[in-house]
Formats: sequence, C-alpha cells, structure tokens
Amino acid sequence: MIDRQQDYVLEVGGATLRGRSWPVPNPRAVVALAHGIHEHVGRYEHVAAALNESGYSVDGVDSRGHGRSGEEGKRTSNIRRFDTYVDDYIALVDRLRFEQDRPVVALGHSMGGLIVARAALRAQDWMSAVVLSGPALKLPMPLSPRKLRLMLAVSRIAPFLSLPKGDLDGLSRDPEVRARTLADPLCINAPVRLGIARQLYLLSEETRSRADEIRVPLLVMHGGNDPITDPEGSREFVANAASVDKEFVLWPNDLHEIFNELDQDAVIARMIDWLNARFPPPASDSGPIRT
Repeated sequence: MIDRQQDYVLEVGGATLRGRSWPVPNPRAVVALAHGIHEHVGRYEHVAAALNESGYSVDGVDSRGHGRSGEEGKRTSNIRRFDTYVDDYIALVDRLRFEQDRPVVALGHSMGGLIVARAALRAQDWMSAVVLSGPALKLPMPLSPRKLRLMLAVSRIAPFLSLPKGDLDGLSRDPEVRARTLADPLCINAPVRLGIARQLYLLSEETRSRADEIRVPLLVMHGGNDPITDPEGSREFVANAASVDKEFVLWPNDLHEIFNELDQDAVIARMIDWLNARFPPPASDSGPIRT
C-alpha cells in the first residue's frame, strides 16, 4: 500500500469541509471521491491505494455533517437542501482541475453516486469520466402509493422524525465490514431522518429522468442483491444516457457496498481496467502535479 495520505481543509459557502488526499507523482488522472450517507472518505482508503498503484491520485471530502466535517456528537445527514452537497462536490472538482492540471474522474458511491450524477448534470464539462458505485438513482420502495404520498407530506412538516432504524446486513456479505462500520466513530449509526429520505427519493427520480443529458464516459456498477439502492435504476440511467462511451456492470451476488464485498478486489480491478483504457500514463517528462 502506498502511504501518501494527506489531510486538508476545503472552505465552501461558509462551511469547513475536511478533505483527504492520496496523491501520486505525475498521475494519469485525479479521482474526486464522494462517499455515501452516514459514512466518510476514510472508508475508501483501500480503494485509493489500488488507484494509487495504478497511477491515479485520489481526493475526497467528508460531506457536511459527516465524518470529520461534522461536529462531534452532532453528525447528521439531515441537510435542509440536498444540492448543497452537490455544490460542495463541484467546488472540489473545480479545485482539483486547476490545482492538479489533470483530467478529473468523478467517483461516487450510493448517496455519493447521486451527488456525482447531479454534479455531472451541471458541470460535466469539468469531468473527463463519471464512475458510480451502487448509486442512489432508484430507491426500493415497499410503500403503497398512498403511504408514499403520506410519508412525503409528513416529511415536509416534520423532517426531523426518524425512519425505523435499519441494520447493516445489506451493506456487505462480509461480517467484518458490518462490524467495522458499527464500531467506526466517524460513521453515523443512527436512523435516517424523514427530511433527507424525502429528498433522496424525489431527487433520485428526477436525476434518473435526466440521464439523457449525460454525455461524458460513464461506468456504473451495482450489486445484484443490493437492498439499499435498486440496481434497475443504474441500468436505466446507463441505457438512457447520451454518452457514446458507457457501460453498466452488475455484480450478481453483491450487496450494497461493492467496494467492500467478498469480491472487492475484482470490483476495484474492473473499475481500474476501465479507467486505464481511457487514461494512458502521461509522458514521463510532463512534470509533477502542481500542489
């Protein structure tokens, strides 16, 4: 494993976001990482290490209210306006494309996948490729249409009410992943609030309907047994994207966190092979990245 981890601060719209960078000299591209709900970018260290080994720098920030960007004891995902997350991510991409002077690959998992997809709808000209892992582009909805309408109405007037607390069984078939997540002090091990649940549902539907606006090279991978985000949303998004270069990969036996699954090495290698085919190593005399 390459040990080049660096921490930094990203100031956006009056908020202080804690970032983490895994740089390599003269990279093929820089990967801008967006994590999922109730987690943080530190959980992707093994993904960053694999990307480093293949010549990619990696950068990510803990979203507002999450990880090191959240206040101790007050971490929350219940943001008033979901697209504030998107604004923050676009600010990260903007910083990287100027400071690194390399192509930027947008990478997002779960809620981070929805963040990246929505960012691409606004700023895909700043991105050289988009890679999504189990993106929240369609949410399993066990409610009847009547109960769904009721939930959406209640969430408008009582956004801080909690949904029933779920377990972590849907994350991965690996019990160690679930145990580490539960013990991680930077993860939010609390129920999802109605406010963010409403936004996730409505914006996943709206974003999926706008797939035909996406033009950049696109790779979307999803676990076939994912109980948290629906793989059919990913399949539909790729099918309707305007990108000439696009691919949907289903990992039939995997649950939600495909980067933390029993076959995670194959999943990560598949992503890197896709990237390598599109981002050749830069000339050795092109100089180091700017910092």
